[in-house]
Amino acid sequence: FGRWLEAEFQWSDSAAQKFMAVANRFKSVKFTDLTVAPSALYLLAAPSTPEEAVDEALERAAGGERITHAAARGIVDGYRPPVGRVDGRRAGPGENGQRSTVNGQLSTPPRQQFAPSTISNQQSPISNRIHPPSPIARSLTIDR
Repeated sequence: FGRWLEAEFQWSDSAAQKFMAVANRFKSVKFTDLTVAPSALYLLAAPSTPEEAVDEALERAAGGERITHAAARGIVDGYRPPVGRVDGRRAGPGENGQRSTVNGQLSTPPRQQFAPSTISNQQSPISNRIHPPSPIARSLTIDR
């Protein structure tokens, strides 16, 4: 399946999975009058996204609002429990000062800090496989 996707569409397996998740989640939704960014659709189609968040995003889009990824993220976060928030955003491991311990030992190691120069000198192997969105992906955003 992966070779065919790459040959025919220049898509990765994960890109195809995102498109299929969107198709399954929104099979009865007509996007002709809605403006929803593809990245917002991927987020809203994720299995972990609460149904209420999807409903609100679609209602707001039907009301004329352009749903960007940031707007969708805000909607989704509003329906998730406020666990360990820091500065208005969800806290990462160790950011809220709470750590789980087992027998007095940290169950997760503290985050390692890197200097920006150290990170910028490292090249990720995945960066060589990232492709720009296909014309099909760009056509998911419908502007009026």
